Amino acid sequence: QLRVLLKNGHSQASVGSGFLIGTSNLVITNFHVVSQIALEPDIYLGEFKDTQGKSGELELLAVDVQHDLAVVRINRQGTGVFNLPEQLTPLTQGEHLYSLGNPLDLGFTISEGTYNGLTHRGFSDQIMFTGPVNSGMSGGPNVTANGEVAGINVAHRRDGELVSFLVPARYAQELIAS
Repeated sequence: QLRVLLKNGHSQASVGSGFLIGTSNLVITNFHVVSQIALEPDIYLGEFKDTQGKSGELELLAVDVQHDLAVVRINRQGTGVFNLPEQLTPLTQGEHLYSLGNPLDLGFTISEGTYNGLTHRGFSDQIMFTGPVNSGMSGGPNVTANGEVAGINVAHRRDGELVSFLVPARYAQELIAS
């Protein structure tokens, strides 16, 4: 869980999700999750809380506004569960995918859905995911049944049911490489 807090009083301004890459201390999330830190660093700060309850500050390192991605550094190492291999396995329409995150600030959750191809939304391609991605899950990983990162939770349609969108993992690869 990634939280943006007001520096004066530490009250919560927003909440989202993120995930550690490999065994590093680098976390991928959405830019919109940490945008207040980037745009108003004198007013906001960031904090993480992991699934074991450990928490600490985060440091914003890089952003990709076009693809709604950001990289932050925390004082914890990854377990090697979430990797971005050089060669991503292509997805197949109807393939089961799993979104992880912290919906509505209720705690860690895994939701199941299916891959339904690429769609062009805004300025770039996004993965259409037929599964729930609720507020607070933004920035969390979406993985295949084999645990490979397929994308990053980013949005859902408010006027439809189970119509959600993911940033393709290749954009996260590019941001980490840069």
